[in-house]
Amino acid sequence: MRHWWSGIALLALGVCVIVLLSLVQPAASPQAGSAADRLFVPIPSDRLVDEGLVDLLDPLPLVFGLDRVRWEPGILNVDLSAKTGVERPEDLLGDAYELCRASFERVTNVRQLLVRFYAYDGGRTAMLASADLRAADWAELGGGLQGDGTHDATELLKNRMVWTATGREWLANFAF
Repeated sequence: MRHWWSGIALLALGVCVIVLLSLVQPAASPQAGSAADRLFVPIPSDRLVDEGLVDLLDPLPLVFGLDRVRWEPGILNVDLSAKTGVERPEDLLGDAYELCRASFERVTNVRQLLVRFYAYDGGRTAMLASADLRAADWAELGGGLQGDGTHDATELLKNRMVWTATGREWLANFAF
């Protein structure tokens, strides 16, 4: 009979210990998050690799839609397309500017950025313009503003943009 009382007493003691331990809050540092929070945080990198293309391009506020992105060591190829029909030439230059900033300022191993802009017209795809941009040219600008408040980069992008015949027709629809 004594065996039963000692077993019940041990069980009651164990329940009391568990309840008391559940009431005590562990001291956690305010910087420590859950494992799930740390799992999906992008790892900052100063070099572009195949696995980092999404982390580089996803947060960009691009008006033109991304069609294709290809990374070869030192060369980033990006194809963008006007799918909604409301894109303007300013949007085209703005997207090229954002891609340059991401490619040449956020990572260090992109030497050349090739950007092609397409439009869909009646079920067929037509290239509007392309640009071959170099990191050395971007570094010369320094990201500064001109005296009139415009970016030096806008002039670089306009000078580096090569327009196709379809692109010139598209451009003629706007006061550019």
